[in-house]
Order: sequence, then structure tokens, then C-alpha cells
Amino acid sequence: HVHALLSPRARMPRTPAARLVGGAPARTAAAHPTLEPTGVGGLRLLNSLSGETEPFVPIKAGFAKWYVCGPTVYDAAHLGHARNYIAFDIVRRVLIDYFGIDILYVMNITDIDDKIILRAHANHLQAMLHTALDALGVGVSSTGVGVSSVSSTERIECSATIGAEAKEKLIGAVTAAEGALGAKGVGLPRLLAAQSQLAAACAEVDGLPALETCDVKRAFLELTTDQEASFFADMAALNVMPPDAITRVTDYVPEIVTYIERIFANGYCYESNGSVYFDTAAFAKSGKRYGKLEPGKVGDLTLLAEGEGALSTPTDGEKKAAADFALWKRSKAGEPAWASPWGEGRPGWHIECSAMASELLGDQVDLNSGGSDLKFPHHEN
Repeated sequence: HVHALLSPRARMPRTPAARLVGGAPARTAAAHPTLEPTGVGGLRLLNSLSGETEPFVPIKAGFAKWYVCGPTVYDAAHLGHARNYIAFDIVRRVLIDYFGIDILYVMNITDIDDKIILRAHANHLQAMLHTALDALGVGVSSTGVGVSSVSSTERIECSATIGAEAKEKLIGAVTAAEGALGAKGVGLPRLLAAQSQLAAACAEVDGLPALETCDVKRAFLELTTDQEASFFADMAALNVMPPDAITRVTDYVPEIVTYIERIFANGYCYESNGSVYFDTAAFAKSGKRYGKLEPGKVGDLTLLAEGEGALSTPTDGEKKAAADFALWKRSKAGEPAWASPWGEGRPGWHIECSAMASELLGDQVDLNSGGSDLKFPHHEN
């Protein structure tokens, strides 16, 4: 089930946005004759939309379009990812090898997201911290921190490149951090508790990069490229078949903007303070039903907030209703930004898959899969 409010024209996948594994040409529905839907004998799948096990009926006999919600590449894959993609892989192999169904299996990579922004900034601050500690003779490892025989404050006093005011701030920060750490060899959690003081002081030191100097998009690209490669290496180790095509959000921002514009034309969203929100009330008033997948969770403010992301802080009155979700987010300082009719910003999480699935697979798909914990609000939206 892919919830789409509009149907952009289907077209061939582009490179590198829709990267075809092995470089083979994309398979499209146009290559198959249009037939009346018929059930595949003996095959039944649990339909999350109805909550029932139903016969699998592809739109076109012998061919199925499958969109799978891929990872948000800010961290290493875990057992939950493994369980999901192995389960999908088993169903995929049964469809192909036993029932002889030709499948176009498309996976997205979420490489624009609040979690990625936060992790990229954390990595940047960590780099700043390590640079400063190296200069001060403080060694950091994954298990602890060790201070050289020459005290940190003495090293700071000897530095000719640090201004007097910055030197005073850094000495104070290092002294406080070392006091918090206590011993010369301590666990990483205590180091992390003290690192915010050090990082703040590092920004005052000449020659050390401040947060504002971070090349935002490059920092995100380094993180997401590394984590995507790690994810697919893990999938290969688990013998999970690679997708036929991969779509990345960063490659589809113009299409997402166009998608939002068409939702505007349908009267289902509104602009506020540089961001665009889906209007759940207008959608309901049009006779359509919101909350098909998890009706009992529609009013769950905790899930709604989690779906919007940790960096989403709409001002009072910015949204018409708490359930309205961001289609386009106005970018703040230190966040990646792309041009749009509403100003510099970035796509909201929920609109990304809808736009990419429609671009690559057209008006309808046969199967959509993802984590069951994300049925509301992500897959619903």
C-alpha cells in the first residue's frame, strides 16, 4: 500500500537517482501486456491495510511492482533491519522462483532527515574535539581518555596561536572537563558528558573549525555514503538480494517539490513560515479517510512528534492542527537547504517515499513494505 494523493507521470528511472544494480536497463510496466487482475494460485499475503491474509492479485499478470522503504542512513544497521529485509527477501524469492513472477523491486535510501543532520553535526563536533585534545596532549579512544604528563593548562599557556580571551575560556573548559572526568583513564560516557564544554571552547580557538564553518552538504554526504555502503555490505553478508533500483532523496528534490505543488493544487496543504504542511482537516472534509493503517493511533501526539523529527520546532500557530505534518521544512542555520517556491528548505520525511515511488513506479504499486513500527504516521502519510 502506497498512499498517494496524486499520480505524476511514470517515466524511466534516471541515473544516479534510480541506480540500477548491475547497470541493467530498468524493467517497466509498459513492457508487459495489460491483463485483468487474477489471483496467483495458492499465494496469500498478510495485508497490513486490511489486517487480513488475502490472495495476492498483481495489477498485471506475471509482473509486480514492489516499493520497499529502505534505511535512513545515519547509523549502522541493526538486527531489526536484518529481520525486515530478510523477511522481504524470502517473499521476493518465493514470488520469483516458485510463482515465476517478474518483479521490479525498488528501494529508497533516506539521505535527508533530522537524524542525519544531528549525527553529521555530532561527527563535526567530535572532529573539533579530537583536534583540540590532540593539540593539548589528551588522547581519546573508544574506551577512555588519557592525559599526557604535561598538563592541559600548561600546553594552552604555551600556545602562541590562541588569543588571551580564547585561552582563558579554553583553560576553564578543559579544567572543568578534567575535573568531571576525574581519573586519567575513564569510560567514554563520562568523556561524552564533558565534551560539550570542550567543543564550545574549541570554537573560540584560532585555526579550529567552528560549527558555522561546517560544509553541511559535504558532511552529510560523507556520513550517508559511508552508512549506505555499510548497509548494503551487511545485506550482502546476509545473502539478501540487492534491489533492482535504488532511489535517494537527494536525487529527487525537484520531483518532490513538484509533487508538493500538485498537492497544493488539490487543496490539501498550506504554507506557513516558510514550511509546507499537509492539511489533514481539508483531506478529511473532502470525503477521504486519514488513518487507514492504524486508526487508533491518529491522535497519538508522541508518534506524530517522532515522525516530524527532533529538529522540527514549529512556532505557536504555525500549524493548523497538531496532526498536520511537514511536506517541506524551512531550513535553519546549519541545516542543508534546497531551493523551492516557499524558500530554502528540505523535504519532510513522509513525502519523500510517496514522490519517489510515484516517479519510478507510476500510479499504482503491487506491494509496499517497511517496518511495522512505522505504519503510523510514516507509511500512512
